Amino acid sequence: MEQAPPPWNGEPVIISPVYPGRDDAFIEPFVTLYAVAFASAPYHRTDSQVDGFRDALRRQLHYPGFTAFRAHVGTRTLGFGYGYTTMPNHTWHRNVGNALGARLRTWLTSCFALAELAVHPDAQGYGIGRALHDALLSAQAHPRALLSTLDTPSPARVMYASAGWRLLADNVRFPTSVDRYAIMGKVIGEH
Repeated sequence: MEQAPPPWNGEPVIISPVYPGRDDAFIEPFVTLYAVAFASAPYHRTDSQVDGFRDALRRQLHYPGFTAFRAHVGTRTLGFGYGYTTMPNHTWHRNVGNALGARLRTWLTSCFALAELAVHPDAQGYGIGRALHDALLSAQAHPRALLSTLDTPSPARVMYASAGWRLLADNVRFPTSVDRYAIMGKVIGEH
């Protein structure tokens, strides 16, 4: 039996914008990559959670300000990142607002929510996640951005901190998850 080739062998990676509506063929490659990228510790995403991601992505790509980029070599997707404008009537916005409290709630005004950022495990550590991150934030007209990430010392937390994100709240629980999260914020344009 012949083994599948590795997803990446060091070839030059291209970071490209994704245009929902024009071509939604990116959805399944994003879902497949999400499943692989978040299968192991500390995430341990289940098949049910991957299906939930698919459903969320299909909903979120219609949100105002939806912005997505993919990292690829030819047709192979090695990474992706996306987000959208925060909206008060959405659950994530309300949960983050509650976690931030009155003192920090202004972060949610005119804000970009970095919803997902994933890189194939075989391509991690080469700056692909950072390139996706930078492309997403460079495309924003919003003055600030927020994200939620597992409240654990993960490579993602290290990358976000090195990109100038600051911890706004930790030990945050979302009603649909048993995990604890950290809320991080960044003024766009600052290191």
